[in-house]
Formats: sequence, C-alpha cells, structure tokens
Amino acid sequence: GLLPISYPIGSACGGEGSFARWDTRSGELQLVCDDTPARYKPLPLTRGLPPDDMAGISLAERYQNLTWTNYVKPVVITDSEVVVAECGHSQQHLYRVRPTRSKTTAAASPKSPNAVVLLLDAVSRRQLFRRMPQTVNVLERLAASGGRQSVYQFFKYHSVGVNTQPNTHPLYTGAPQLEVRPAAWFMERSGEIKRGKAPIEPKKKVFRLPYEPIWHQLNETKYVTGYTGNSCSEWSSYFHDLHYPADHEMVLPFCDPEYYISDRPFGMFTGPFSQHRRCLGGLHIHSHMFRWMQKFWEAYHDQPKFVVGEFMEGHEGTGEVIKTVDSDVAEFITKLYPPDRASNTVLMLMSDHGLHMSPYYFYTRSGQLENKLPLLIILAPNWYVDRHPAEFANVSANEQALFSSYAIHFTLRQLFTWEDERLRPLPKEYQLGQFASSLSLFDVLPTDRTCKDIGVPDKICTCSSNAAIRS
Repeated sequence: GLLPISYPIGSACGGEGSFARWDTRSGELQLVCDDTPARYKPLPLTRGLPPDDMAGISLAERYQNLTWTNYVKPVVITDSEVVVAECGHSQQHLYRVRPTRSKTTAAASPKSPNAVVLLLDAVSRRQLFRRMPQTVNVLERLAASGGRQSVYQFFKYHSVGVNTQPNTHPLYTGAPQLEVRPAAWFMERSGEIKRGKAPIEPKKKVFRLPYEPIWHQLNETKYVTGYTGNSCSEWSSYFHDLHYPADHEMVLPFCDPEYYISDRPFGMFTGPFSQHRRCLGGLHIHSHMFRWMQKFWEAYHDQPKFVVGEFMEGHEGTGEVIKTVDSDVAEFITKLYPPDRASNTVLMLMSDHGLHMSPYYFYTRSGQLENKLPLLIILAPNWYVDRHPAEFANVSANEQALFSSYAIHFTLRQLFTWEDERLRPLPKEYQLGQFASSLSLFDVLPTDRTCKDIGVPDKICTCSSNAAIRS
C-alpha cells in the first residue's frame, strides 16, 4: 500500500431500501411502506441553471432548500431524473431518464459507436493495478480473449499539471487553462470561505472560455451526451462561471448533506476528498452514478451516446478509498463487452493525474512520478477497429509514445468527426498547434517528442533535469 499501515476506511454502507418504484414510461411513483410514514423529494433538473448555481456551496444550498412531500398515494413525476424516497429510516434513490429530443442520423453514416469516458481522478496506472484487481482481471481477460474487442494501455501518457484544472482543460476543450484564479476564489466557490464571513481576493477578470467542452461541441450531431460527477459541481461552471450542459447531467444528488457538508467541502472524513468510505442512502456514492448511467443508456438504446463520469474516490491521501469502486467498474466494463455479442462502445478508462495528496507523493520520487503518469486504457470493438485499421494500428504503436491530454481530446474529436461531420469546429481564435501538438492517438506520434511538444511545462516533465522533486 501507500501507507506503512493498513488504513481503516470505515464499515460498509448500510444498504438501500427497496420499497419504491418509479415507472419509466408513465413517471408514476409508488411507495409501499405499510403503516410506516413515507415521503419523497424530486430533485430538479440542473441543465438550465445559471453557472453561479452549479458549483460547490451554491448547488449545496439549492439542495438544502428542497422540501420533502409526505406520500399519500401514487403520484406522477415527469420533470425530474432523480427522486429520493424515505420509508421510516430507510432511503432509496430512484432514477428515470426520458429522451428530451431526437437527434437525426447522418444519411450516409454506418453504425456509430458509443463513447464513454470514466475519469478516476488522481489514479495512476500503477494505482489501478495496486488497488483495483477486479477491474484489472476483467481488462486482462478481455485483452486475452482476442475476439470481439481490442484493449490498449498507455505507458507514457503525461500529466500537464499537478492537479485537475490544468489537465482537464486540454482533455475537454483542446486548450490550456489560460487563467489561474486566486486560491481564495475557489475556496469561496466551494464553500471553504463562507460568503460575507471573511475577506477574499478580488476576482480577476472572468475568462470566457472560447473552447466549449467536448460534450457541448456535440450539440448539433447525432450523439446524445451525458455528464455525471460526484463532487457537487459541474466542470465548466466550477472553473469558469459558465454552464455548458450535456443533454443530461446528474450532479445534484452529490450535494446531499449526508455526503457533502458545505461548511467543510475539503474535509478529510466527509465529502469528495474523504479518507473514509463514501456512502449516500445506503449505497456507495459511485453506485448512484452507475445506476444513472444505466438509465441514460436504456433511454437512448438506439442512438449513439457519449457520456462522461468523473469519480473522486481516488482523490484522497491514503490511496485506499479507490478500492470501493473496483467491483462496480469491473461490472460496468463486463456489461459493455459481453462475451456473447459484439460491443458498440469505445471506452476510455483514465485519469487526469496521479495521486497528489499523500506522504507517498510528497516524500518519494516514485510517488511524484506516478502523479505525472496517470491512467489511460482504451477499449474498442473489433468491428470498429477493422473499419479504421491504419488508425488503430497507430493507437497500438502509440502505447509507448509520449503524449498528454491534448492528444486524448483530439482522439475524441477524430472519432466523432468520422461519425458526424456536424461536430462543432474549434473557434477561429484557436490555431492548431498553438498550445501543443494537435496530433491524436490515431496519428503516428513521433518518437523524438519532447514535453514542450505535448504542452507539459519543463518544471514537471519527467524527462527534464529541471523537474521539481521534493525531498
């Protein structure tokens, strides 16, 4: 492990009730509690909320202001995707995703694959093998089967910065983080500093991101998009005062005070950075994400989909909490790639950077190397590999190539462009190669690349003698 002792992360989640049913078609909610008092709370859709209401303390306050309704008889609820129900001391979360609009299919386009990004924040490739053995076993079995899918793992995927912000900008937008906000701004935004309770540095001029996240670039294509993350915030809102919603997003349940305490959002024992097991309504916090993704999948079973799931369980100091995600990630991958039929999904199992919150990172060279070498494993169905043989041959060759999250962004763009040319073009202000190489993993990546070529600062480059190493 990462610590000299076995760190206790807490007892198992208590288990969820099974007294409620929410009909997918009609929206009728039924609670069967016998003589026990029952109540329910529909969570509002967040897609239309302004950005100030979509991050940290603002979204948590919105959740806390929601009220319960006593259950008397079956009720139809159609304007929500999440309902929380209670029967005595038992709680149950129910999910229902209904198509909001039908996206047209390009006339000449053949079958298009779905695309999924599972981002395990702060997990290196080595940490996956160290703490997620069930997932590793599934990946090894799929790689060895040699039949319906190909599995690619990448050894020199390099982070652009130490933490989430500088790495997810290139991943989602193809552009770097062009403004560094004062630390106090983020502390206020997430609730660490209560508004009006303490002085705060003035905000810099708001940077209006000219590069929309990839799920928003797909708005005019046939792809239906989904986003979920368990940190009580939405990515573009948290970082930019802008809300670029996916077609469906699910973040509000993770503002429940059972999990997210707005007065202590960076707490060591509660919330998105907790060193303890993370539970909500008797289930692990990530289980709710997978349940919602399953409903999203079922709602658009016959349309190409792109979904992003951001998991925060690796973002803590012990390196132990990520173990709780293992079995559910393994099950999710197994369902996507069944042995008896061909899959229709390209999966990226990845991280933005490695662990950066433990003594292992602060005091060892290997820990700092792991921070710079995050996880990336790609699975693709072989029928799709056969459709683009030269490009996927390059993907295989690039397993040992040096690249950063810029290349992953352009890989996604290339995939979506193959499927639908209505993918929104990058803004005119953007010049390919302006920030880093615009090559994707489908291209031949040069063997003599440097960190500068891939947008990695010299001070954190693993190849540089100037890289900062703590001692």
